[in-house]
Amino acid sequence: LNTKELSDSDLILESSPFSFNDVAFVFDGQGCYQPGLGCKIWNESTYAQELISHCLDVLKDIQYPHLSELAQALHDEANLLSDPLSPSAQQLFIAITEFSIAQCLIASGISPTLVVGHSLGEYVAAVIAGKLTIESCLLLLARRSLLIERYGNCGQLLAVGASVESITSLLHEYNCEFALLNSTQSTVIGGTEEAIQAFTDVLEPDIVRHRLNLTVAYHTSLASPIADEIEQFSISLETTPKSNISFISCLSASEYLGETDLHYWSDQLRNPVLFADAVEVVCSFKPTCIIEISPRCILHSHIRQVASKSDIPLVLASANDGDGLRGLLQSITDQLSDKNIQVSQVSPVTLSIENHKIINYDPFVPVCGVGGESYWYCPINREVPKDELDPQRTSDSNAIQTTPEVTSNHDTRTFLVDTFTSICGID
Repeated sequence: LNTKELSDSDLILESSPFSFNDVAFVFDGQGCYQPGLGCKIWNESTYAQELISHCLDVLKDIQYPHLSELAQALHDEANLLSDPLSPSAQQLFIAITEFSIAQCLIASGISPTLVVGHSLGEYVAAVIAGKLTIESCLLLLARRSLLIERYGNCGQLLAVGASVESITSLLHEYNCEFALLNSTQSTVIGGTEEAIQAFTDVLEPDIVRHRLNLTVAYHTSLASPIADEIEQFSISLETTPKSNISFISCLSASEYLGETDLHYWSDQLRNPVLFADAVEVVCSFKPTCIIEISPRCILHSHIRQVASKSDIPLVLASANDGDGLRGLLQSITDQLSDKNIQVSQVSPVTLSIENHKIINYDPFVPVCGVGGESYWYCPINREVPKDELDPQRTSDSNAIQTTPEVTSNHDTRTFLVDTFTSICGID
């Protein structure tokens, strides 16, 4: 154990703070992005920082052209940036943020048995289910997003507050295509700019409609040129070891057991997203709850409409909930408590190194890997009573001698380093 890996405000503990599984994770798509959307999970979270830094390193290795603005946005905890990211960087921002949130929740003991992703979010769902490594996912998304920038105007998308059945005849008449099924009363269609305008003009006045600010008619035949190039991408997509997490595909609206190869992702871009049907499949597994994960949760009304039939509660996990990962976890547990779902919280744990008890502290977030094992950082955010600070070392080999009063994170780090050094003989 190298104590130099510790942050100034971190302790190490042996167990995760929660024990809560049998949940479903749902990942939002590109519509969740908005300018100035920061990522507060960096706060007090060494693990989140490591995850995001690793993702940026992967993109740096392939000389991703929008790396600088992407990194700046991911570090924008205070939401100070007002200029929108490039379309390509938006997609990577969403994927990296959702991946980091999901991994932090899993590391905290909130584990999914099912995952599903809406459009872009399906890439993250595939990573969590072991269908892709995060490295392959980022390479694929970087390629996909840059192709979308290169091709430019490939149709438009229109969100319509109506069922598929009620507008099917109009779709054929005006040469538009069904692109996304969000819920029974929310449909997205795609077509050329002229076709979308003609379709809009004949809609009944009371039907809600909204043109999406996108330059590609995703999940329609108009995206085929981009999909064809994705299929010819000269990389071998890697998977992680076999996972017990079920991947619910929005392409087939079923549990997908095959490989998510380049052909799958090519088809995913040119075919409709059957999101509402996929959520129904999730509900058929009867998870304890559904957790929507996003930089900014926007699918909750659609999910609730589908999940309400099964009486499965929905919890929102946004990158800006609370202040940092601790705040996010507190938000989740509060939402679960409001729904009368109790989350088992692990009792405070004593860290042992070579059978020496080091310190006892309430475990929270996040996790780090040490020697192949998972340990937990715990930010120190309370004033330690003075009578706990100055006991003398006894003859008991498990006892420790503390330093004088801890007044800062720097003093805390010094105390930890000295303690580890004296007990374990670490330089």
